[in-house]
Amino acid sequence: MHLNDREETTKAAFIVSQKTARRAVDRNRIKRLMKESYRQLLPQVKKRGHWLVFLATRRATPNLKRQDFDPLVKRLCQEAKVLEEDD
Repeated sequence: MHLNDREETTKAAFIVSQKTARRAVDRNRIKRLMKESYRQLLPQVKKRGHWLVFLATRRATPNLKRQDFDPLVKRLCQEAKVLEEDD
């Protein structure tokens, strides 16, 4: 991978605070679910060097399933205009 390739790759960060989920196990589960939802969208994500930060709110409880995150993550990516279908 060349230096230019790294700069043009879209990167994503997933954040869950202790106020959102008290236990580390729950925070990690929520992050894994968000990451998996984002991974499903990767073929559609533009390769233009965007930085995306997903921050879970208190409504993100550990008993949610990945399918609950899918429409939310997709909507956020559409609003940020980082999906190929947005052109």
